[in-house]
Amino acid sequence: MKTIISPTSFTPETGSVFKHYFDGLRLVFFDIATTGLSPNACPVILAGSYSPADETICQLFCERPEDEAELLESFSNTLTAADVLVSFNGNSFDLPFMQARIKQLGLSIQPPICQKLDLYRLLEHYSGLRQHLPDLRQKTIERYLGLDHLRTDTIDGSEIISLYTRWLRQQDETARSTILLHNADDVRQLAGLLPILRLIDLHQALYHEGFTVTCANRRFFPRRIRFNRHNLTVEGHTRCLAGDYYDFSVSFQAIHKKSDASLILEVPLEQVADNWICDLYALPGDYSKLSRLPEHQSGYLILRDSKGIRHAAVNGLILGLSRSVLEQIEEQF
Repeated sequence: MKTIISPTSFTPETGSVFKHYFDGLRLVFFDIATTGLSPNACPVILAGSYSPADETICQLFCERPEDEAELLESFSNTLTAADVLVSFNGNSFDLPFMQARIKQLGLSIQPPICQKLDLYRLLEHYSGLRQHLPDLRQKTIERYLGLDHLRTDTIDGSEIISLYTRWLRQQDETARSTILLHNADDVRQLAGLLPILRLIDLHQALYHEGFTVTCANRRFFPRRIRFNRHNLTVEGHTRCLAGDYYDFSVSFQAIHKKSDASLILEVPLEQVADNWICDLYALPGDYSKLSRLPEHQSGYLILRDSKGIRHAAVNGLILGLSRSVLEQIEEQF
């Protein structure tokens, strides 16, 4: 396996809402290349990642088919170290494809516990761009943002198969360089797409898709948020938490299980007419930033009303309460 490290520095302007959720987190932009669409028969031949924190693009290239297992193990370590994995259709293709290949090869590699931010999925489900663009392919979004002039490769992804075959048969350096350039541009340009998220309601998108809660090196990744009859329930996975934890306070409940790295939170709500309300004074945590929201009224937070779920308020409540719970868990062990 060949490892190629390329220094690069690119930090797009993302806006205040993006920074609210992602400041201080380790983001890794990634993309893989395969010899086809079926993981049962087609190996992963190249994996590329860009970490703004490291200011490098790292590419792992299979110089021979036998290198795939080493590539998957090494690349999985890269993904596991991330707080947020940023991809373009990675939730539907790259990550499931990798897991299928890992199973096919009989490797003992667990999926990374982190937030998965799939830009294609966000644009497909939370923007109206499909009505205005011919398609939602990455290169189309690049042209829409005026970033296409920054791309230096000229091939389509479908050409990788023939180029890789040429490399295997002839050790053709031009073929390999072309494949590497295409992957590097895909990863680098992916970071440049972040400003497109200004066109969507990011609070709503992350309510449904999940976000990250941090406390020192501890992490909670809420993945399922739902309203029950009298409660708000939040379920997700954790990282770097030491043991089991149970808190059955009057104002909230928390259950952490180390065995499956899961955390469940339940917050009792009051229902007044069409409003679902939470008493912030009864909860541990810092909610000072929520005072700027129209849903915040004299220490009470409206999470849902006749117009629907107030996503910014719900996410803010979860961020504040979860950080407090992470602190309490760590203090116990």
